[in-house]
Amino acid sequence: MSIEVLPVSGEGSELMGPIIALGDRYTRYLGLLTPPAYHKHAEDGGLLAAVEDGEVVGYALFGLPKRNLHVRLAHLCVAEEHRKKGIARRLIEAIRERHAHRLGIRAKCRRDYGLSSMWAGLGFVPKGESVGRGKDREVLDTWWLDLGHEDLFTEARSEALLVVTVDHSVFAGLRGTGSEQAVKESRALEAGWLADLIELAYTPQLLHAVRDVEKAQERQHQRTGLAGPRSLSPDTAAVSVRLAELVAAVRKESPDAPLTAEQRARLQYVAETSCAGLQVLVTRDPGLAALADVAWGVARVKVVSPAVVTLHVDELHQAQVYRPADLMGTAFSAEAVTPGTEGELVAFFDQADGDRGSAFAERLKSFTTDGVLWHRELLRDGAGRPVALNVWAMDGRTLNVAFLRTASHPLEESLARQLLFMLKKLAREREGHRRSASRIRTCPRRRRRRPAATASSPTRAASPRSSSMCAGPPPPCPQ
Repeated sequence: MSIEVLPVSGEGSELMGPIIALGDRYTRYLGLLTPPAYHKHAEDGGLLAAVEDGEVVGYALFGLPKRNLHVRLAHLCVAEEHRKKGIARRLIEAIRERHAHRLGIRAKCRRDYGLSSMWAGLGFVPKGESVGRGKDREVLDTWWLDLGHEDLFTEARSEALLVVTVDHSVFAGLRGTGSEQAVKESRALEAGWLADLIELAYTPQLLHAVRDVEKAQERQHQRTGLAGPRSLSPDTAAVSVRLAELVAAVRKESPDAPLTAEQRARLQYVAETSCAGLQVLVTRDPGLAALADVAWGVARVKVVSPAVVTLHVDELHQAQVYRPADLMGTAFSAEAVTPGTEGELVAFFDQADGDRGSAFAERLKSFTTDGVLWHRELLRDGAGRPVALNVWAMDGRTLNVAFLRTASHPLEESLARQLLFMLKKLAREREGHRRSASRIRTCPRRRRRRPAATASSPTRAASPRSSSMCAGPPPPCPQ
């Protein structure tokens, strides 16, 4: 039977009695709530019932504070015999839909109930703790589900050269926890000379790790440190998809080894880093470091130690900065220009300065007859339409670029920046393992109609052979 989530209006609702009876079954966990309190929440729009085949199988009771723009969740109750059906999720989704203008949903739950996995599964993250008012002075965890509204800092671009996420092994070291060596290695990331080069950030998985710290005093000490790094909140649905891909890759690699909770938590760091749009995750955890190949192969996330970051900050920056968000999820193919098809490209790459029509086609043909091994590469979008063209050749250690043009396209500027990055990468690859990098020289035969763009981010380097090229990590996190 399908489950319906219905609003409960108050005194006249036939659902009120079954809801109160269900709440009374679980007073040990929910506390005693009088019938007038249920009616008051219903009148204020704060009571939803989950109904299956005419039976109340769950409910959510919540407040809508006037002074705070969040939903205060008081009860999330599902009958024991109807659990494992996704009813709690349906109730939370209904609250999100009806109160999407609110900043988030906040709930408090006793730590000793052992329900952290449930809250995490619903998308909540731990945001603190308090002491209950009962005689046993129980610890109450505060859980928060962000509803995705931007604040003043959401779109603030970092002025640092490189933004990296840190896991708990590094974060604890930053807070002075662990061995002397662990603290020293982690705090190297905060060296003064790196202040303008690196910005540290964290994802929701770190909040779960801090919550699981055993000693209350240490938990509070670490929570205080959360005010320093940038907080990232990647889309939870996208993270779930990416996590599933990572888990599948690990199981394929080691089919007989069970996937532990610790491994899943490590993969969660990778998934969140990827879906936050970053490519560098810093750790001191050997278990996470062992997953580096999977992290890169599936999510295009580099798992590195603090020492690698400090020694190779510029190189890591190149991996991250050339990753345009507007190319995420778009597919392009690179191929060699087929002899005899030059004239077909005229309409797409019509240029100024006398380089039009047949002159353009003849010039493009000339690169096959002048005795130099020129690579003529054409980039097509997902519909097969030509969108970019470049012609290059190696001259010793110098990469000569004779053509670098883009057609009119919604992503034209990003594609131009992408081509520049790919050519730079190509020069480095051709240089091989030499210490000095190859130079790129653009041949000044014609000026491009549009100025080259100045910043960018990555796709796979194009090849003279027909190949598939996907911008961003394969596949991109869904939006």
